[in-house]
Amino acid sequence: MQKNILMLVLAISVLLLARAVVRLENYHYASFVGMCSEYKADNPLQTLKRHECLHETETRTNSLWHIYYAVIGE
Repeated sequence: MQKNILMLVLAISVLLLARAVVRLENYHYASFVGMCSEYKADNPLQTLKRHECLHETETRTNSLWHIYYAVIGE
């Protein structure tokens, strides 16, 4: 019983961490390729709009690509 609970907790932890990696790699790649560059960084309001735009942008076709590129470091 304890092994099952431990495995469930570990599986949930891995899924949550993978989700965070996908979100961060999506943001990183969108920023790297210059998406949402219409917002200027010198204005705080524009910076917030750029941040929101980068979070909403989808850069790759599948979440597994985000994990792949995050792991290989390119």
